[in-house]
Amino acid sequence: LRDELQKNGLVCAMTHIAPAKILEDPLKVVNDHAVFGCKHIGVGSLGSYGFTNEGYEAFKKDFIPVAKQIRDAGAKFLYHNHYQEFQGDFAEHNMIDRILEDFPADAVDFTLDLGWAGFAQQDVVALIEKLAGRLSRIHLKDFLDEFPAGIEGTRAYLRPIYEGKLPYDEYIKALAKAGSLGERNRRFDESRKKLKEKEGRYAEKIIKQVNANPVKASQLKVGDRVKVLSLDQNGEILSLPDSDGNLQVKIG
Repeated sequence: LRDELQKNGLVCAMTHIAPAKILEDPLKVVNDHAVFGCKHIGVGSLGSYGFTNEGYEAFKKDFIPVAKQIRDAGAKFLYHNHYQEFQGDFAEHNMIDRILEDFPADAVDFTLDLGWAGFAQQDVVALIEKLAGRLSRIHLKDFLDEFPAGIEGTRAYLRPIYEGKLPYDEYIKALAKAGSLGERNRRFDESRKKLKEKEGRYAEKIIKQVNANPVKASQLKVGDRVKVLSLDQNGEILSLPDSDGNLQVKIG
């Protein structure tokens, strides 16, 4: 695969690997991908876990530590949606939001499938905006509601973009905007890491302020104003705490 990619001037942007294969040996999967220069390792759906609350909880239990292993090995774990993530047990609290809330932000990104999200009647532009900075890869497809004569199907009649019903001009504008926001978020993450490194290096010289009456994480809401004691700055909450208790705050 590596040789064929190089011979044809191509790169492997990402893969879809069976969840069971990743669970078997996450580091072997990372090392195998390194052979052909791919750092984005994805799953195509919940697979055999099933699109139920129980299935998601089992997936979460298995894959939060796996996603961290993949991250620590220098790669990135991706989740690719279809339409089921927004229906059934996920109609009121969709699976994309659950992953955002449950998984560490630096351990999982998304392969947002615009076509399937549109088929599930989601606000795709809003999804793009929500996932800005976490859209490592995207899938582009369109669809029509009716199948042509002689072609049978049970779901959408999938088509190339601009040959279906989805407003791709709007999507592409949103993706362009999300790309610039994603770059800003990456610079922010790099700055935050440097701050942590310096704080650790000079810890003996730093007098940390301590909040005697901390607010419970469950009481926080996006948009709340907070004070970051380590920086002695006020800011606005951009994201809710992940499973490690980390959240993003905009300062200035």
